[in-house]
Amino acid sequence: MDEVAQGTTEATTLASLLWARAHAAPDAVAYHHLVRTRAREATEQVTWAETRALVEPLAAGLVGLGVEPGDRVAILSSTRADAVLGHLAVLCAGAATTVLDPASAPADVARLVHGSGSVVVLAEDVEQVDKLRVVRGDIRGVRKVVQLDGDYPDRRVMTLEALLAHGEDVLARDAATVVRRVAAVRPDTLATVLHPPGSPAGGIPGTHGDWVVEGAAAEPGGGDAVRTLDASLSLPAAHGLLAAQLARGFGVVLDAGRGGSG
Repeated sequence: MDEVAQGTTEATTLASLLWARAHAAPDAVAYHHLVRTRAREATEQVTWAETRALVEPLAAGLVGLGVEPGDRVAILSSTRADAVLGHLAVLCAGAATTVLDPASAPADVARLVHGSGSVVVLAEDVEQVDKLRVVRGDIRGVRKVVQLDGDYPDRRVMTLEALLAHGEDVLARDAATVVRRVAAVRPDTLATVLHPPGSPAGGIPGTHGDWVVEGAAAEPGGGDAVRTLDASLSLPAAHGLLAAQLARGFGVVLDAGRGGSG
């Protein structure tokens, strides 16, 4: 487990690849993402060390919400930085992401969230939380909704900042909480079930090992190489790029048009 914490163990899962990348190249830029305010629009950079520093407490926050290894956490969001960080946090908690097309109708959201047994949903904004509220009677297995952007006046919904703070409290009590989860993930552990438009009812599953192999087969990146992720997170192409990024170390531009169904 010490090797995982230090990023020196052989990386055979997406979770351990993140730890290894943060150890090997802490100051390299992992993500470029847009920050929009009323006054301006600017691009911020997040290094690999900063990525781990965000993902670890988010993962611990999920653990604190009762997410167990093998559980499913749904993501209902366009392609944005906090959705990607949330996805990585789910993986580092030992759970798997059920990734929905953000254009899904409420009835489809209910069917997929309930059918997957998802216990937490990461929802982008008020619009997506409203979909969940409409079908709340059909998704009673969901313990908590985490809203990535903004706040929602409902005790069943928490902000991303609240999840982060909750995770910091968990780590203050047990600093190895997430490291243990990362160490327990195996190549055959389920990582993702994707639900792009037109996918089979059960979605498209992918294990950590599947994605690591795909990422390793990608064209080399590294150095100052940067690629843009503008596909929906519900699409295999998006996760192929994220896996390649972890394997190769190139930077990724996020929020470029906020990938939707395409």
